[in-house]
Amino acid sequence: VLNGGSVVLGPLAPDRDSLTLKRVSVRIRHDLGKQRIELEQADLGTDDARNVGLAISGNLDYARDDPQLSLGLAGTQMSVSALKRLWPSFVAPRVRSWIMQHVFAGAVERIDVALNVPLSVLPANGLPMADDGLAVDVAITGGALRPVDGLPLIRDADVTAHVTGRTATVKLGKGTVDISPGRKLIASNAVFEIPEMHLDAPPARVRFRLEGPVAATAELLNNEKLRDFAGGTFLDPATSRGSVTAQIALSLPLAREVPKASVNYNINLDLANFSAERMLLGQKVESALLKVTATNQNYQIKGDVKINGTIAQLEYRRVAG
Repeated sequence: VLNGGSVVLGPLAPDRDSLTLKRVSVRIRHDLGKQRIELEQADLGTDDARNVGLAISGNLDYARDDPQLSLGLAGTQMSVSALKRLWPSFVAPRVRSWIMQHVFAGAVERIDVALNVPLSVLPANGLPMADDGLAVDVAITGGALRPVDGLPLIRDADVTAHVTGRTATVKLGKGTVDISPGRKLIASNAVFEIPEMHLDAPPARVRFRLEGPVAATAELLNNEKLRDFAGGTFLDPATSRGSVTAQIALSLPLAREVPKASVNYNINLDLANFSAERMLLGQKVESALLKVTATNQNYQIKGDVKINGTIAQLEYRRVAG
């Protein structure tokens, strides 16, 4: 039994403050006959304004050739920074690594972890984990995250995550995408899925909705990461006006370098009250509703328009390759 004392966890960049756990209560029982270590209860907390609290229980059965670890963890409200420092490195290491690199701020409303696996599956390069060997549920409010390196930060996001031994699903209810000073979009109904986490470059599926000014969308689609897929170069952020509603779906491998050929995408844009200077052969184009679709196979712009004030119907198609 351990009661009292404190544990100091050092800061993680960009944070400068350490996390001090002033409430430490641990009760462990070791049964030599059954070759079993019982963590009957562990209660860790800060007892300060940050109100960090973590309850852990579990056991390690080492009577077998491949010892079995069972662990339950429940956390009360804490910051994302505190979660990063308290999340054990051997629990869902790939998900933990993604959170470390891509989630920067927010309030963790709850975290629940249930683990029941042999020790051989815990290393990141270990044996594949059974789907029912792990369950992680996390809810974050006011989050700041960057799902893909090189794309803008999403802030004020409400995020939930559910992780099993083989899968991960992250959902974003609503968040603000800061494109540049004065330009932003609203992201909503976002779902990020990894159906097979044990693979070296696991496939991922992403779908989300964007709403906001055409100029902000044009700037986003001209981002280096999206330019080849979205065909966004026909929109000039400086001369395009109107509002946009976009539905975007992507499938791609989670790898440091993602070849263009390995990305499948389906992008649908509705441009309302749209106008763009010099869009078509140097002429101004206006439309009450212009529809844009882009997939791996083709790219299309369609709608009733005015070209320099003359009524016309625009239908432009381009086949991939």
